[in-house]
Amino acid sequence: MDEVITRIRTALDRLVDEGTIPAWSAAVEIDAQVATAAGGAADERTIFPVASLSKAVAAVLALQLVDSGELGLDDPISRWLPEFAEPMVLRERGSALDDVVAATRPITVRHLLTMTSGVGLPSGGSSVMQAMAEQGLMPPDVDASLDADRFVERLATLPLNHQPGEGWCYHHSTDLLTVLLTRLTGNGIGDLVQQRVADPLGLTSWGFWAPAARLAVSHHVDEGRLEPDEPLRGASPPAFPSLSSGLVSTARDQLTFWAALGRDDARLGDPSLLRELRSNQLTADQVASAGYFLDDGDGWGFQVAVATGDRPGRWRAGRFGWSGGTGGQAASDPGTGITGVVLTARAMDDASSHPAFEPFWDAVHGDSQSAGQASPLPTT
Repeated sequence: MDEVITRIRTALDRLVDEGTIPAWSAAVEIDAQVATAAGGAADERTIFPVASLSKAVAAVLALQLVDSGELGLDDPISRWLPEFAEPMVLRERGSALDDVVAATRPITVRHLLTMTSGVGLPSGGSSVMQAMAEQGLMPPDVDASLDADRFVERLATLPLNHQPGEGWCYHHSTDLLTVLLTRLTGNGIGDLVQQRVADPLGLTSWGFWAPAARLAVSHHVDEGRLEPDEPLRGASPPAFPSLSSGLVSTARDQLTFWAALGRDDARLGDPSLLRELRSNQLTADQVASAGYFLDDGDGWGFQVAVATGDRPGRWRAGRFGWSGGTGGQAASDPGTGITGVVLTARAMDDASSHPAFEPFWDAVHGDSQSAGQASPLPTT
């Protein structure tokens, strides 16, 4: 493990020295041995906004309720989200916002978990996606004044991009799943995350916000320069704490969570349901509709990407994980016994790249010959 951490430090500190990233924190588990490191304007206690790495937590909470019998995977979501009782759907992929037909089937919990609900961001865009931007529903520029109910109400005024179950759209299904969980249980999402995930796993630096003194300052690239985001992301409780992108965490706490998923840890729920979470749930046509959101050879489970084939020397089929727009990535590979997390304070360049991800995984695997090859996770 000392050699692994040395390689990680060398690779990521080089990016700091070059001015490519301002900070990083990483954690790795290999065959049950754990090591952590950090660099730049961060130490191992620094808390980062993890953006879409939050999504897998929503799946865990939902499956816990499935296990207890309070929720069914094929239950219509309108039972808890009546705003979506009678959704309309774009007539065709390129239809105008008012060229719609009625949904032919209800949106179900399974559709939300697999992001096949028709709600969200389609690969290649649509009139719905443009309307989301105009109405303050597009990440990362979501209208910060919207609470959960107003967010759902506004989202429900827009048609679905496709009939439920007939395609794949990113992100907003997790917002709806978050609200469903709170309405079903009568508890705030922060309480659910704390009681059902953080406490059982012993996560101490994890939540929807943290003191500014412990937070990494997120940056974006503007005309080739790193510029800090304003206001400081994660420094105060959000009006709508959503598991689509809302959590903040240390790399070590992220590692604990993703490694537990990889081991089907019963502290997170029924192991058979956790295995379902990290198994591909999509048909070939649904995978194709995801476009650039999923890398070649990847499918989608419940809120995580899943490798459907081996990459020799790198991972085996069944590796799962995801990336976050604030520059974090996590993966767990039960086949090799490797789980890794890297958090940075630089936003994704676009929907498919981040300068720290490939060097991190090269360092984890000791693979000096794989530079420039595909990242071990989709980078969105």
